[in-house]
Amino acid sequence: MTDESKPLDELKPDVDKPDVDSKPNNAQPEEEVVDSSSHFATGKKYKDRDVLINWVRDEAAKLGFIHVERAK
Repeated sequence: MTDESKPLDELKPDVDKPDVDSKPNNAQPEEEVVDSSSHFATGKKYKDRDVLINWVRDEAAKLGFIHVERAK
């Protein structure tokens, strides 16, 4: 029997059966954790916060990151 000769009901997908290959709409991608703290470790002590922040920005730029501060 070809597809053209099948009744239309047989050609419709069975909506009552779950599609095992589909993901739910709320599926979240797996979180990838990258530890970059070693790039920002230094033995230096900074007396001035602005000098420290500038150093962090420079190191971040070398790595292709940006420095973002949160409001307190």
